[in-house]
Amino acid sequence: MEHSVHNISGKTVDVYTLPTLIVGAGVAGLNAADTLLEQGDTDFAILTAGAGKGSSFNTLAAKQPYYKLSLWSDHTDSVNQMAIDLMARGGMDGDHALSEAALSAQCFYKLCGLGIPFPTNRYGEYVGYPSPYDTACRTTSAGPYTLREIAHKLSASVKRHKVPVFEGYQVVSVLTHQSVVRGVLAYSPTADNHYALFCCANVIYATGGPAAMFERTAYPTSQVGATGAALEAGAIGVNLSEWQYGITSVSPRFPVNSSCFQALPRIISVDENGREREFVLSHFLKGARGKINRCKHYALAFSCIFKKGSQWAFHAERLHTASVIDLLVFRERELLGRRVYLDFTQNTGGGEDFPFGLLGTDTREYLCSNGAHRGTPADRLIRLNEPAYQMYLDQGIDLKTDRLEIEVCPGHNNGGIAVDLWWQSSVHGLFACGEAAGTHGVSCPDGSALNASMVGATRAATYVHTKRSQLPHSFDLVQKECEAELTYKLTLPDTWQGSQSAEELMLQAQRLMQQAGSILRQKDTLGRAVKEIDRIFRQLPETLSAATPEDVGMGYRLYDVLISQMGYLSSMLHMFLTRESRGGSLYIRQQGLPVLGLPAQYCFVKEEKEQLATCQEIQINPETHCFAARFRPIRPLQIGTEQFDNVWRSHREDGNVRSLKYDSEEYFFQTIAHS
Repeated sequence: MEHSVHNISGKTVDVYTLPTLIVGAGVAGLNAADTLLEQGDTDFAILTAGAGKGSSFNTLAAKQPYYKLSLWSDHTDSVNQMAIDLMARGGMDGDHALSEAALSAQCFYKLCGLGIPFPTNRYGEYVGYPSPYDTACRTTSAGPYTLREIAHKLSASVKRHKVPVFEGYQVVSVLTHQSVVRGVLAYSPTADNHYALFCCANVIYATGGPAAMFERTAYPTSQVGATGAALEAGAIGVNLSEWQYGITSVSPRFPVNSSCFQALPRIISVDENGREREFVLSHFLKGARGKINRCKHYALAFSCIFKKGSQWAFHAERLHTASVIDLLVFRERELLGRRVYLDFTQNTGGGEDFPFGLLGTDTREYLCSNGAHRGTPADRLIRLNEPAYQMYLDQGIDLKTDRLEIEVCPGHNNGGIAVDLWWQSSVHGLFACGEAAGTHGVSCPDGSALNASMVGATRAATYVHTKRSQLPHSFDLVQKECEAELTYKLTLPDTWQGSQSAEELMLQAQRLMQQAGSILRQKDTLGRAVKEIDRIFRQLPETLSAATPEDVGMGYRLYDVLISQMGYLSSMLHMFLTRESRGGSLYIRQQGLPVLGLPAQYCFVKEEKEQLATCQEIQINPETHCFAARFRPIRPLQIGTEQFDNVWRSHREDGNVRSLKYDSEEYFFQTIAHS
């Protein structure tokens, strides 16, 4: 890597020339770096807004899952079957499913070798538990700190090799010429020269999900994302409308899953006068007559609460089971304005022990077989998963005495940047992995996102090493080919002559996104949000103030967030206008099926199964900053018989690193109006 200093458009800019830049220092980015090191590449660097600040280091949950090929003798599995299960929910390309299945064992064993304590039985088998659309008990966990431990282990490997890390920088622009990467322009409020230009042939984009789009999320507050810069560079987005929403604790901001619901806490709401009620039970008992009928309704209510533990994400297909809990919590908090809590301090009915006679057979047998049939919900939680209890205790919440406030929040984007078989985007040389990549389809099994992060980073780094190990682009070439974009972004803060802070404008935009992009989506709300976000973006010169380096940094962040919001809201509006409800959201219609637990005007129509064999793509018009969208068929699962000697021969040539690139020509198909 070479370093020089240049004056560009009146700004002093640090210029670095190197073959590859990794953007993001979470699990995906760190694994990409570690994979390059394993293959002998050392001339690369990592760019990050802050080491240890993203989701990988700060997201905790009662039982963080990892989804991989079953390695347990009692559960027959295959790469083919795992790929089929990954695709079962729709919208996922077959090549991604097959790659994620095929490399899952390799990536999992890599983590085991790094020292992640996934549980084994006395024979050394890695045991698992089932999750939805999982036919082989593939899911495992090392506890609440699984993700953090993986991040720390990979980070230690990168530090041992003294990989250069540029910390405190945010992406200002992904520089391209004729849909080929030329580098990255970044900004740091604390660096001496503030601006850094990285002239490189490869960018591995591992920036995580665009969490800063929303006011309240299940992401840690330190998670921001930088999807806007990739979209603005011309990268195609895919399935941006597909989000996972689930029950999240308000403070601390953690997804609430697993044993926290399997312990059967009371779920209560409190109104402005302090009156509380167990609203979930009230909903299920509504209209129940007679002792036997009431017992059945009790059993159904507790079964839904219990299942919520293994089905964190809200899903349109589960409205009569676990996802009804999300809807009821959403109604109490968002529509009725009440605060909602999980209460582990006492049982339903106030008795010393839970009324187990009211439980269904499966729920009762699970709790009894684990010895969790005595005491309070807190006692049951400690018996089922003591690390989960300890996790909250470490955050200052003792579930033996304290209630846990909850709400329904977005927590993971199943969409993202569209990528090919090697996680390369429609912009050649720009790779996306981790949550920045849109490989999941409509929804995904619990823990598969972590596997996808590991696999995607491995694939991207392997392709870079094998096929794109050319010399970096020179500064003179980058300046010549990207002059207009460099000038625009470097002088952008000079145009901000308003009086409002970036924080004020950000909050306005986040609240619009929170309302329009929830689990319930309505045409008028989406349309207004698209127009208003577009207005905020175009009026930045008249409204935004940036007097200090910190203000400039926040201004660039706001710019990226607004681009992301316009892309994501445009995707949601296009879905509303062309498709019906699927996955993690309901598109509210005047006619259709009533939404369980909500007022009569909330109706929806389920999407036809044939439409799940498509995915939605979206791309920006660089002249207007408007977005256009289309649907395309998913790439099918290619399972065929291959001769070993043929595969071996081509593997000796280049490791069978053969690309399947996106073709973005004649892309604009259906423009989404912003006004």
